Amino acid sequence: MIRCKHCSEISFIQKSGFQRGKQRFLCQSCNKYFTEEYENDAAIKPRKKGITIYDIAKELGVSISTVSRALNDSNEININTKNAILKIAQDLKYQANSLALNLAKSQTKLIGLVIPELSHVFFPSIIMGAQEYLNKYRYNLIIMQSDEVYANELLNIKTLLDNRVDGLLISLTKETNNFDHIQTAIDSGIPVVLFNRITEQIDCNKIVVDDYQAAFNAVEHLILNGYKKIAHLSGPQNLDLCQKRLKGYIDALKKHKLPIRNEYILFGDLTDSQAKIFAKYLLDLPKPPDAVFAINDPSAIEVYKYAKEKKMNLPDELGIVGFSDDPISEYLEPSLTTIKQPTREMGQEIARMILDQIKTSNPIFQTKILNAELVVRNSSIK
Repeated sequence: MIRCKHCSEISFIQKSGFQRGKQRFLCQSCNKYFTEEYENDAAIKPRKKGITIYDIAKELGVSISTVSRALNDSNEININTKNAILKIAQDLKYQANSLALNLAKSQTKLIGLVIPELSHVFFPSIIMGAQEYLNKYRYNLIIMQSDEVYANELLNIKTLLDNRVDGLLISLTKETNNFDHIQTAIDSGIPVVLFNRITEQIDCNKIVVDDYQAAFNAVEHLILNGYKKIAHLSGPQNLDLCQKRLKGYIDALKKHKLPIRNEYILFGDLTDSQAKIFAKYLLDLPKPPDAVFAINDPSAIEVYKYAKEKKMNLPDELGIVGFSDDPISEYLEPSLTTIKQPTREMGQEIARMILDQIKTSNPIFQTKILNAELVVRNSSIK
């Protein structure tokens, strides 16, 4: 209970801010102000600001610029002075405002990354590789998921640009056919690296796996193991990686003089539900294929599951090869042959590329192609 120091009234007292760290009150009865220690002062007093370089300078009697140079490990000041400043900073628990410092240098030390999905192992592995590399240079990653929706990709990139990221790492959605939003970012001076899902319509740094050669090797492997009627579950036709894997499939069939059957080539939306429908269609054909090369492991696994439902003998009646080396592939029975992509290396490379571009005023753009490995397991060997 607070009593007015002037008229002793207790009923008409209201809080009125702070004065010299004490609660200030107004007595509405006599219309006079007074201050008083208050039991909730500790909870309601304004928080004390953190230690600044001004406090350190005052403590040692040196200039603010001297403190700044010492904290930035400059060689322009005496080593004893520098050590004294660093000790005081540690004793006072000084913490640099890294955001303010970076903004002063026109940097945020933030890299934006936009990916289509996080539900499978491929993109999380790339993220780990990128963050591992960026950590060495004190950059942080802001991760946005487009969920395979073009409108989300637009919003993701706008959000990252609004947060003043220093660069963008982008893997396109399956819906992306217009690239104006990416070109606009580049034209405004933002470094951009496209990876995995890229477009030739944008001039920037890009990193991909050799999808053509990987697909060719996978299909040739099936052919050399006695399979003659090989189907292909593909993805959206607009995606560059789908086009290259399709070409690798077709060229392997041509090399070995096997027919290319349109009913064996299906273009899907990269969802498990679509792959399940395609698996049923292919294996229920009057003349079904004796092998399937799938655009990714989840699609291959849907074929695998439906073949098991039909009591088919794998791999004698049906050979299957996937793409992406999902961890579950090794533990299926029979185990799934697949293509292993260097995802951790890709993550590190996109990080290296973006930081190199940030440091360079006139970058020379390149498309880096990484090799993939055919991992032969039991699902493709009769």
